[in-house]
Amino acid sequence: MSSDGKITPSKGEETSVALQRNRQDLGMLGSIFGSRGNAPTNIAGVAVILFIILFVLIATMPLAAGVDRSDLLKTVGTLIASSLAYLFGAASARR
Repeated sequence: MSSDGKITPSKGEETSVALQRNRQDLGMLGSIFGSRGNAPTNIAGVAVILFIILFVLIATMPLAAGVDRSDLLKTVGTLIASSLAYLFGAASARR
């Protein structure tokens, strides 16, 4: 209680309330990808990981007849490079 008779929350209670408010503001997708400022970078990072997994699968798994492996690898490689360029471009723009 303060000198003027008001009840003031402790620092721990303030932090707890702020964290709860932040969770409510983020919503379901925000809890996965992060806040509005971090979400594009986090989504691009997830895309890079998925594209790398796809690249490895295309390189190692047997493909159907008539499917050109090199064209698929070039396409996925381009997607990986574009996602990485976005990530590094976004990081340098923040500085």
